[in-house]
Amino acid sequence: LAADNLVYVLSVIAMIAVGLGLTLATVPLSFETREWLIAVLAVLALVCAAVLYVLRMRQPTTSGRSRWLNRLTGVWQSVSELSAGHPARLWRAFAFDLLFHAVAVLETFLALGWLLGDRAPSLAEAIMFESMNRFITVAFKFVPLRVGIDEAASGAFASLIGINPAYGVALALVRKVRNLFWMGAGLALIGVHHVREAPKLDRQRAMMRTGP
Repeated sequence: LAADNLVYVLSVIAMIAVGLGLTLATVPLSFETREWLIAVLAVLALVCAAVLYVLRMRQPTTSGRSRWLNRLTGVWQSVSELSAGHPARLWRAFAFDLLFHAVAVLETFLALGWLLGDRAPSLAEAIMFESMNRFITVAFKFVPLRVGIDEAASGAFASLIGINPAYGVALALVRKVRNLFWMGAGLALIGVHHVREAPKLDRQRAMMRTGP
């Protein structure tokens, strides 16, 4: 789970960076807006540098390091042990997460096409919308279902790239309904799922795992 979360975070950073780069390259923006986007890109670069710094640590020590940094180092040690001898495992997981983002871009492209009707969206617009959605999800994860935030952000972003804000709000609402549907499906499956008892370990294997 630690490896999955770490790889997914890196893929989200990559997705947001691609979207911001496209926005800066293709959308006529005010000087202040460009400054904000460049600042976000700089923050993402710092986050990547911090992650790489943590990944290069091998032995967590208490001298000169804070407790949270030692815990991050311990997590990385667990990830390293998991992928020992199979360095391609994390790269395959990273590629699979990128595929997830690509499918999400396709979803946005098709949904925008159906909402706009007579105006076909571009692939760049779909990528930028999806990148904005990832950023909002990360920044406002503490808000339940991001009520009101998704709609406001999507409408404002649509106006920024020359699309009627109503279509941006509609896209956010459609996605929220989709999320609620799959949440309900998941809860229903949990409700009918029979919990299976974990297999018991013999004494020798238990001693090897937990120690004397």
